[in-house]
Amino acid sequence: MNDIILTNDNFQAIYLQSNSKNIWLYLNSTVSWLYQQLVYRTGLGGGAAKIQTYELAEFPVLVTDLESQNINLGDTLFYAEALGTNKVAEFDLSKVNHERLKLDDYILQCLGFVDSTEREQLLTDLYKAVIDLINSRLEKAKSLTSVKVQKKNIEITVYTQQLQKLLSQRKIVPVNTYHCARQLKNLLPQLTADQKLQQKILAAYWQSEFKEAYHEQNLIEKGKGNIFE
Repeated sequence: MNDIILTNDNFQAIYLQSNSKNIWLYLNSTVSWLYQQLVYRTGLGGGAAKIQTYELAEFPVLVTDLESQNINLGDTLFYAEALGTNKVAEFDLSKVNHERLKLDDYILQCLGFVDSTEREQLLTDLYKAVIDLINSRLEKAKSLTSVKVQKKNIEITVYTQQLQKLLSQRKIVPVNTYHCARQLKNLLPQLTADQKLQQKILAAYWQSEFKEAYHEQNLIEKGKGNIFE
């Protein structure tokens, strides 16, 4: 049932000792996809996932003659293209990529499922499970990204509120001028030494206070010729 698979830590290369075409087909089958979704390490950002080398070494590989089936999976397809949809409720077996369907059906036969009706139901369940697992991973990544963005926005809001307090303490009236911008810049080091964060705080404060983006050059140009600037 197992063959030897060697790879580097990031799954960037696979070195096979034998049956390379057969193993390549099996690793790209939906049966393999299901197993991968179950053992993937996630939380890498953006829905990315990986398998460690020692985990891949234990990857179950069916030893059979897949090459003789003349299966051509063609170019790598997004899972929704290969399976006909990315929605479990809209899944239709007839829309699955024909070559993939032929590959998966043959693998099930090799695993001992000889009844065609039973295989059809198993294939349907297999594809729905894979769609559901991939969607769950991607949706989780989206939610985590959203949480990070919200956390970042909250942090910036705290800084802008502190900046407003400093302005109030120094009796500085916010005005949409370059002179005011310079005053704000002089206060920002009291909030953080991170210059990039200072720029973000200034931009966020300016947008909140004056309802427009902070553009230093525009302010300089606007102030030219004004003796009060």
